[in-house]
Amino acid sequence: MATTYDWPAGICFTDCTLTARSAVGVATSPYSFARETQDWGGDRWSMSLQFLRQPRADAAILEAFLLKLRGGVNKVRLGDPWCSLVRGSKDGTPLSAGMNVAGATTLNTKGWTISATGVLLQNDYIQVEDSLYRVLDDVDADGGGNATIEVWPRLRKAHAEGLTITTDNARGVFALAEPTVTFSRNAIELFGTQVDLVEAL
Repeated sequence: MATTYDWPAGICFTDCTLTARSAVGVATSPYSFARETQDWGGDRWSMSLQFLRQPRADAAILEAFLLKLRGGVNKVRLGDPWCSLVRGSKDGTPLSAGMNVAGATTLNTKGWTISATGVLLQNDYIQVEDSLYRVLDDVDADGGGNATIEVWPRLRKAHAEGLTITTDNARGVFALAEPTVTFSRNAIELFGTQVDLVEAL
């Protein structure tokens, strides 16, 4: 049975490259160079992590954890460590509101401080259940404490009424991009690796 792990607090990476990929087809006329696009409705995060070379004892923790992912069978909860705190005020106790259908580009929320401005700011991350979303516009609460948030990617599922909106340390669920992980060693006994992950949908 598959297991979803939290990223171990003791394992730090030095570089994190996030890629936001959308399933969009593009056709360009070879004559007029007119461009047509087709949106197929798919969005997905991917993440590439790099680690400092380190002695065997330290590298052992990382290598063992990556092997615990068993080629992508098991998954890991992970977010953007350098954007873990939102820039907005996050005033209130935000929850999902009303009907949020899978594939929508906006998330209906409630529970913000009434008429609060800048509760979230452009490019903040939020989490709903195990889904990681990025806020595309600054968000203000209305007179009832409600707000509609434009997000990327599209909603992963139909989020029910009353779910907690996580504003700090937002994470998604990722799996190995390939069923292999490569470990390197050198003559001065330093160990290294990097790993590519994709959002587990």
